[in-house]
Amino acid sequence: VHEIEVSGNGAFGRDDVEAAVRSILAGRRWRFFPADNFLAVSPAHFAAELRARFPQAAEVRVEKRFPDTIRVDIAGRALWGVYCERRAADVPPRSCFYLDRRGTAYESLAAFSGWLLPIIFGGETPALGRAAVPEATLAFFNDADRALAGVGGGLLALYLSTTTPGDARLALAEGWQLLVTATRPVAEWRGILATVLEKEIGPRQSELEYVDLRFGSKVFFKYR
Repeated sequence: VHEIEVSGNGAFGRDDVEAAVRSILAGRRWRFFPADNFLAVSPAHFAAELRARFPQAAEVRVEKRFPDTIRVDIAGRALWGVYCERRAADVPPRSCFYLDRRGTAYESLAAFSGWLLPIIFGGETPALGRAAVPEATLAFFNDADRALAGVGGGLLALYLSTTTPGDARLALAEGWQLLVTATRPVAEWRGILATVLEKEIGPRQSELEYVDLRFGSKVFFKYR
């Protein structure tokens, strides 16, 4: 192999990808062949190696072009938000990661603060390049975000329960929270919430600590 061609969506430096390819080409393959022997190059092996080295890559395609060229097409992930490991609400997050739109953690964050991106808090530490949360959880967040537009200042974060599977807390900008069952469609409790806010809570909405919507039409709420 003498030539390395790199293409993609601009999320990666060509020199970085080429350097990674050349490091894979160093040494030997199957203990006998030089790793840069064109016949010994396995596109699948190269793609797997590059995914491990670039977890922020959504797609990696490698092909050989006779007689001496490797072509790499590598595309970056589309940012959705942030995932943070947090074992309890009264302790700070232990580690945070950028999430793509499929729920994959692809880059760790040394420090994270603020609410510019949607945040999901959970109790596990994900491996880079692996799913941190199911796509269904992201879909639930997005549905809840749309349903709660204008309510409580808008949705900021989702806390997944570490003790009761299916339970979740939605943190709103006004400082109060919704306790919901994440496996229930948002439409099932959005109407109930609207009724409670209008007829029972009224102008005291900003004084809420939480509204519990986990029990169907039976709603509990508490003021701070």
